[in-house]
Amino acid sequence: MRVLITGGTSGMGQQLAMRLSADGHEIDVIGGTDQVRGMNLVALSRGRIRYYPADLGNIGDIKRVAAEYFHECNSLDRLVLNAGVYQRQSLLDEKGVDKAFVVNYLHRFMLLLLLRPLLLCSENPRVLINGCANFGGVELDSSIFGRRYQGMKGMTEALRANALLAYWLNTGDYGIDVDAINPGYVNTGMQRQGGHLMRLMTHWFAISPQHAAEKIRQVLTAPDLPSRGGYFNGVKTSRYRHSVTGRPDDFARLWEQSLCLAEMREPVWAAPVDIQLQQA
Repeated sequence: MRVLITGGTSGMGQQLAMRLSADGHEIDVIGGTDQVRGMNLVALSRGRIRYYPADLGNIGDIKRVAAEYFHECNSLDRLVLNAGVYQRQSLLDEKGVDKAFVVNYLHRFMLLLLLRPLLLCSENPRVLINGCANFGGVELDSSIFGRRYQGMKGMTEALRANALLAYWLNTGDYGIDVDAINPGYVNTGMQRQGGHLMRLMTHWFAISPQHAAEKIRQVLTAPDLPSRGGYFNGVKTSRYRHSVTGRPDDFARLWEQSLCLAEMREPVWAAPVDIQLQQA
C-alpha cells in the first residue's frame, strides 16, 4: 500500500510514517523545508520513506510539490492530510492569506483536488483528514475567510472547515471515501506557543504523538471502514453533528472561498452539469 502523509517529518506524522514503513508499506512524506529533518527520517527508515520538502503554508509551493509527486507516481492508495501549525499572531502571505490557515486547512483542500487522479488509479483509495472538529459554524465572509486569524480562532476555524470538507465530499461526486479523525488532544509541542490555558490542558489531557499515531494507523489500516467515509473520535466511529450535515449552503460557500484563496478552477467533476458539458 502506498501512503502519502503531509506533515510527516515531525510529531504524529513522523511516528505514523515510521510505523507504517515498518509494517512494509510504501511511505512518502511531504514535510517542511528543513531538509536535515527530512533526510534524517529517510535515514532512520533505511531509505524506505521518500521525502518531499515543501512549505505547506505557501500556496505556490503546495502546487509545486503536488505536480512533482503527480509526475513521479502512478497511483496512490492512501492520502493522510495531517500537517498542522499553531501561531499566536496572524502571519499573512503576499496575497493576504493567513499562512497557518493554509497549513491547517487549505493544503488539505488543494491536495484533495490535485492528487485525485492518482487516488482514482488505486483499486481501493481512501483519504484521511486529521484535525477535524465535529461542529459547523465556519466564518465564510469573503473578506475574512482565511484572513485575520490569530491563535485558537484560526485553529478552530480550520478544524471546522476540515469536518465540513470531509463530510460533504462524501455526499457528492468526489469518488473517493474521505474519513475524518480527531485522535484527541495531542502534545505536539505547538502548545508551548499558546497561553496558560493551553499549557494546562496539555498537562492534564494531552496524549503523546506516538499514541495519536497508533490511533491513526488503526483507522487507516482497518479492513472494515465505512463506505462513504466516517468520522472517528479516536478509533471509534461517531455521527457527524447536524451543524455539519445540515448546512449544504455552508459547504457551497466553503468550496467557493477555498477555490478563490487557492486560485484554482472548479474541477470538471464538481461543476454543475451545464458547465461540465461546456468543458468536455
